[in-house]
Amino acid sequence: MRVFYGSQKKCHCTPTPVFSAIVSSSPKVNSSQIQRWFATSAADIEPRLHRIKGYRFLKVLRFKLSEKIEAKTGKKVAEVTQELVAAQ
Repeated sequence: MRVFYGSQKKCHCTPTPVFSAIVSSSPKVNSSQIQRWFATSAADIEPRLHRIKGYRFLKVLRFKLSEKIEAKTGKKVAEVTQELVAAQ
């Protein structure tokens, strides 16, 4: 059995697409069992997860990209995103 020291502090326990896929693909298992499976697997892979170098600058990158998109298209990023989604 693994003992976790402080890992719960950095855990973001929000529903994820993976969790949703597990819930939808296993209808005969109750949700508390699925949550236990998910928590166990997340705890198992946690040591192998690494932060992306430069992750602190992702907000700046997003802002700069949105500026470029707005300058090039003359539209807000949300409008361009909606057009791209509608085109698919």
